Amino acid sequence: MFGSGQISLRLRRLADWFGSSPKVTKSLWLAIGLAIAVGLLLRLYNVLDYQAFAADQARDAFVYAGMRHGIWPTLGPPSSYGGYSLPATYYYLVFPFSLISNQPVLQAIPNFLASCATMLLLPLYCYRFTMGNFDKRWRLLAATFAAAWAAGQRQDHPA
Repeated sequence: MFGSGQISLRLRRLADWFGSSPKVTKSLWLAIGLAIAVGLLLRLYNVLDYQAFAADQARDAFVYAGMRHGIWPTLGPPSSYGGYSLPATYYYLVFPFSLISNQPVLQAIPNFLASCATMLLLPLYCYRFTMGNFDKRWRLLAATFAAAWAAGQRQDHPA
């Protein structure tokens, strides 16, 4: 077993190596790019062959049909807990895609676009948010973790 002095010495050596190696910076940028590429491919794969429809998507289809006839919602879908409704923003963002076709699979496209935007912007936000507080490599490490987390999130249900 290691004593507490040995552990802190090893952590200090690891931090010194991490802060001084230029290869680490290139590796972190590569990891961020790889995580984003994998996330985009996972989201793009079968986005238009989406076949798992749930009851909430049927409810949303009725809302879109009403919007085509001029019935605009003031509240969005009900929350799964708490007994309140979410804002109608989701309906307004998805509605233009429902004008393209009556296929309910088009509900997946706005979700795909929002998911891709989140996956691209979250690492950038983490990198910029930690500016001034941490060294560049530590900021890159935080952005790498954010990119890997965002790429691994399951985004296959449009609602």
